[in-house]
Amino acid sequence: MRRVLVDSRRLLGPAVLGLAMLSGVAHTAAPDGPAAPTVRETADATAPSLLIARVRVNMVMKGDLAIRRDGRGRTLVPRADFLQWQLVGTAVPTVNIGGEDYVDLATIPGLEVVFDAARVALDISVAARALPGTTLNLGPDRRTGVRFPEERSFYFNYGVDVAGDENFNQRQTTFATELAVRTGPWLFYNTTSQQWGGTSATGFVRLLTNVQLNDRPNLRRLTLGDYFTPGFDLNDTVPLGGASLTKFYSMDPYFVQYPTASFSTEVAFPSTVQVRIDGNLVAQRQVPPGPLDITNVTNGIPGGQNVSVVIRDPFGREQVLQRPFFFATSVGLAEGLHEYSYNLGFLRRQYGIESDDYGDLAASAFHRYAFTNQLTMGLRGQATRELFNIGPFGTWQSPLGIVGAGVAAGGRDGSTGVAGTAAYSYTGSNFSLNVGALYRESNYAQLSDLVQSYRMRSNVYASGSVFQPGLGSFTATWNGITSYDGPDAKIANLTYTRGFFAGKGLLSVNYVRTVEPQTSWTWLVSMRYFFDVVTSVLGAVGGSSNGSTQAVSLQRSIPQGEGLGYEFTAGRFDSDAPDAMFGRAFAQANVEHATFGGEYARASRVEGGAGRSRFFAAGSIGAVDGRWFASRPVTDSFALIRIPELPEVPVYANGWFVGNTNAAGEVVATNIASYYDNFIAFGTRDLPLDYVFPRSEIVISPPTRSGSLVAFDVRKNRAIVGTLVEERNGDRVPMEFREVRLVRAGDVLKSFTARRGEFYIEGIEPGVWELQQDTGGLCVARIEVPALTQSVTEVGTLVCAPAPR
Repeated sequence: MRRVLVDSRRLLGPAVLGLAMLSGVAHTAAPDGPAAPTVRETADATAPSLLIARVRVNMVMKGDLAIRRDGRGRTLVPRADFLQWQLVGTAVPTVNIGGEDYVDLATIPGLEVVFDAARVALDISVAARALPGTTLNLGPDRRTGVRFPEERSFYFNYGVDVAGDENFNQRQTTFATELAVRTGPWLFYNTTSQQWGGTSATGFVRLLTNVQLNDRPNLRRLTLGDYFTPGFDLNDTVPLGGASLTKFYSMDPYFVQYPTASFSTEVAFPSTVQVRIDGNLVAQRQVPPGPLDITNVTNGIPGGQNVSVVIRDPFGREQVLQRPFFFATSVGLAEGLHEYSYNLGFLRRQYGIESDDYGDLAASAFHRYAFTNQLTMGLRGQATRELFNIGPFGTWQSPLGIVGAGVAAGGRDGSTGVAGTAAYSYTGSNFSLNVGALYRESNYAQLSDLVQSYRMRSNVYASGSVFQPGLGSFTATWNGITSYDGPDAKIANLTYTRGFFAGKGLLSVNYVRTVEPQTSWTWLVSMRYFFDVVTSVLGAVGGSSNGSTQAVSLQRSIPQGEGLGYEFTAGRFDSDAPDAMFGRAFAQANVEHATFGGEYARASRVEGGAGRSRFFAAGSIGAVDGRWFASRPVTDSFALIRIPELPEVPVYANGWFVGNTNAAGEVVATNIASYYDNFIAFGTRDLPLDYVFPRSEIVISPPTRSGSLVAFDVRKNRAIVGTLVEERNGDRVPMEFREVRLVRAGDVLKSFTARRGEFYIEGIEPGVWELQQDTGGLCVARIEVPALTQSVTEVGTLVCAPAPR
């Protein structure tokens, strides 16, 4: 129901009205809408008066506007402003006064209007649903300023590993290579391995060779050559040589492909919105009045949790919305999304042993679709001319957990069988449960049967864990596997962990019971203490049906950049036989151009473990943007970081120390993660004081197995000082307090002269510049800045001569 409330306790004085009449107010023209009735009023004594009023809509300030009021209490606002508030459509009744269109608020249904004559303020209220809506997207925020490199690049990783017994006898040598060549979205990829010596020599083996087209905008990858098919419970992964088209959501880490929590409500006034997960604040925003959609409420911790939204308006009133939600990042898809992989090629047999042993043409595919945020269904299958399997699968996600199931029919050489799988999982804040079962009939067939002899018959598993702050966590698992071709296995595992010393200590207790293929048991109690984030000491005692063990280890994690990682272990094994002492030493050094290390293990008796000695070395050569380098092996992608002319500057990639720049001012980071944001920075405190730079950090998001050139704009802050004069009546007169500029090609540097014509200009590169001054006519002076290393160069007295006409 429409109500117009008029506060007529005071009348506007002539001064206020006069000021309003003299105020010039310009309104932005709104787009013309459908035709609406227009009433033209003449300027007579009964016409509405013009005044400047402060206007609010649902307590949102709209500014000071020129409105009109008449003696009957009618309030009229400019049509252009009214349409900008988007309270109704553009077809509104219009009143034309003095050539300008106004909207009589009394003719608009659903508005509540209050005019305060004392404050000259107009408050308009409308139902929240009539206002423009607001969407609050709490998904990952895309970082601005990220660079997406597309340089041509390649790298060639190589590594050699020589291992033998404790006396370095019976040696076996492995040499492996990895080649990646990228141009734009195309990637050529190849891996090889070669072994000789020992008892398992295989000679040279080509592993993967393929060409990939990465369609990053559409999150798809086309592979031509060797690849592995996706694996599922009812059809294992196999190597093929052919073509593959796959949807890869991981190409965009910001894309949320899994179901997320969402809320819809209405906000009557400007309000504060807080979103909490299990009481923990994850977001807080200010929102305007109107319909409100809160989407993509995500959480890095999977499991069932309570999501709540608290909305607080300016009057302190709260609206609370809450719902339980099960967060799962790798199971179902968000509603309306597809995921698929279509693969056609020749089955690769004896992969890792033979280079070119291809069998029959085979197909493997899956496609799934999210009908809702809860239900994702799909179809998968495999086939050759003599073998097939096909069947549906799906997941159902609810606050009570996730249920997954699938069935398939398949066979070979005319014999068919069925297979099925079912699983349930739930993870809460302090409790988790996972149970599942898989069964395959003997005649059920899959492509992996053609490349391996082991065939699983059934797998029944269950696991559960309980966590309580201050008490730690307890986990129990059971796994029972039966097969058609090998031994059965039944294993139970109990684990308890608890943190100590403000997170620096970790206690772990583990018990394993093996029922099949033979009965045995082991237990282990260990305590680890972290001196820092990479260095720790570990003490452990354990036992088994064969004896007991005590050991202590000192460990340092292997760094991603330059540095040293190691592990030194010493212990004793007690049994019915004499005690056995054992020890192990491992170290790996990452230097600028390579990685190398060694391992040595020895025991006084065989019960303490087999002796082992090993040496390994690895490195990489590559190029990007025509610049060659030698470095440690590239793990995914790399970046050649350039700080021109500055050696010994420390560089960091994703928080890890990469190394110091060499004599050319370059260093290679080999730990760049494809598709993710990688933060490249250098140590600014290590630069000389006379160097300047616009930024010390660059963020890149490269494609997989690529190289990027990251060049920082760091330069010496060269400056010139001198005196500018002009010739006047045969004398040289200082040009004081003049604006001058240095010009060279497209570069312009501006400055001022001081008393006696002195000037100081910085940011200058070596070369020929022209100094210009145009007060009273343009005059110029030529300056040649030498390529000197000093920060400030004296250029002496310069005569500014009139520019030639």
